[in-house]
Amino acid sequence: MKSLIVYHSETGNTRRVAEYIHEKTDSDIIELNPEKKYSRIGMYTSGIKRALMQQGDEIGISNIDLSNYDIVIIGTPVWGGHPTPVVNAGLGIIKEAKGKKAVAFATYRGSEGETLNILRKRLEDAGMNVLGAYGFSEKETEDSGKIDEMIKEAGL
Repeated sequence: MKSLIVYHSETGNTRRVAEYIHEKTDSDIIELNPEKKYSRIGMYTSGIKRALMQQGDEIGISNIDLSNYDIVIIGTPVWGGHPTPVVNAGLGIIKEAKGKKAVAFATYRGSEGETLNILRKRLEDAGMNVLGAYGFSEKETEDSGKIDEMIKEAGL
């Protein structure tokens, strides 16, 4: 089963989970980054505002083609209880998604809020079969056992 990890990380927590999954599953991996990097203050002001409005950022790529993959794994930090604007943009450019399998994960400091529900709905609306959606607190991103549970449960 060929899989692709697509994620965004600002502080390294989501990257840590994505790279661990990559190592354990031999998945291909794409890190999404905004063309204009957020300042620390900007992340908590304009970034969260854009996340709450489910807006996307410019990310410098025009499509993510899933035609050669069986499954996509989407990872995002939680901003204001929502996926980041970078991940919103990434979800908007996924091509050939219909009938593919998907797994979502989110990393958070306080709470996952509505992030996993939003990701699940967006992936299902794109015609994907969502195998699971998982949240990891900042501390849990350092717990390989918790990530291994997700990998096993989702069948990755």
